[in-house]
Amino acid sequence: MMTVACSAAELAEDIRQAAAGRQRLIVGIVGAPGAGKSTLADQLDTLLGYDAVLVPMDGFHLANRVLADLGRQQRKSAPTFRRDLEAPQVENLKVREVAIDSSGT
Repeated sequence: MMTVACSAAELAEDIRQAAAGRQRLIVGIVGAPGAGKSTLADQLDTLLGYDAVLVPMDGFHLANRVLADLGRQQRKSAPTFRRDLEAPQVENLKVREVAIDSSGT
């Protein structure tokens, strides 16, 4: 696996370039728990401004009791997601117009 280090500002510019000429570009951020995914997402949201919408994907894990039964309670990662709940959310992002209230009220 290749690792590339860059600043959030450089990544935001890469996203802008990748999105040029497209109606919509969906960018996913993956990593281990505590790796800084939410921090990076917040930084990108700030840097991209009105050109981006931050859609948190937290809350799609299997219930803790199910994870305990599977021996995975300490590792909340991709194998612990409920894809039946997550997939429709991603599909909605791909096919629907999203109305955004940016007024802060």
